[in-house]
Amino acid sequence: MRIKQLEFDAVIPRWDAFNPNFFYLIGRDIDHAVAYIKDGDFEIYTTKLNEAICKKMFGEDRVHVITKLSEIRNALQGRCKIDADYIPYAVCKRLKSKNMQLITNEIRTMREVKDAQEIKRIRKAKRIIESIVFGLENVRGMTERQVKRTLLVKIAENGVREAFNAIVANSSNARFPHYSGGNSTIRDYVLIDAGVKHKMYNSDITRCIGNMNSNCKKRYELLKHSVMEISDEAYAGRKIADFIECANKIIRKNSLHDFPHSIGHGIGLEVHEYPSLNSRSQNALRKNAVITIEPGQYDKKGMRYENMFIIKNNGAKLL
Repeated sequence: MRIKQLEFDAVIPRWDAFNPNFFYLIGRDIDHAVAYIKDGDFEIYTTKLNEAICKKMFGEDRVHVITKLSEIRNALQGRCKIDADYIPYAVCKRLKSKNMQLITNEIRTMREVKDAQEIKRIRKAKRIIESIVFGLENVRGMTERQVKRTLLVKIAENGVREAFNAIVANSSNARFPHYSGGNSTIRDYVLIDAGVKHKMYNSDITRCIGNMNSNCKKRYELLKHSVMEISDEAYAGRKIADFIECANKIIRKNSLHDFPHSIGHGIGLEVHEYPSLNSRSQNALRKNAVITIEPGQYDKKGMRYENMFIIKNNGAKLL
């Protein structure tokens, strides 16, 4: 079984909640398991409850049953690093010895650059959610709740899961970037911010669909045009702070207002992951990272357009 290579030995716990680092490194997901990675191979420590399924997934020789987490700590005696980002403090306390170094950004930084299989899965997730949203065009007269219910049914029919709690907001409620949902009737258009998870990898798009007046349609087209302009400036090796500054200039040049959120974010096993598109970042964009670009406008009637791109040497390409 091939795994991602680490330059150090590491303990990667996957306890109650999904740990993207565990899945990224091992290629499987199972709760209440701890992977010990050493010299390009790994062992799995698990509870009696999951012994059988772990042996089926990873092979009998790799699986060890534990009754206490301290057994792993005592066996390793601090000879490795530990990923503590996705486990409860109580679990970390029982696993970590005083000599174990905490992993902070090492694996997240590895995950930033996607390989061909990861890109294929993210692209598939994007195409699924696009086909679903584009099939919801006749929304006028429906309520937000009805649109969301239809969206969720279509997601289930496609055999995938929501990547996050979708935002469905009529034009007036769309002025709230993180609208929590309601049951208002759609009189003209609706903003849908949604994504799905395909083979553990996420998509995230935002579209406004329905009937727009000429002014709204013009502004929405400006948003879409701005996204493509901004993507041309997102090339590998460019400082993220410089890219953000350039994106803001494009927004203003196109007669759009500044907005109270970032221009976008990295996406993969998590909906928000590296690269962090922050104006204070000291990092550069990296080839084959996947990002979203999502400018919005929020006044009496809000709107946002979000699409997904892969970073290349000569700009970000539409995924």
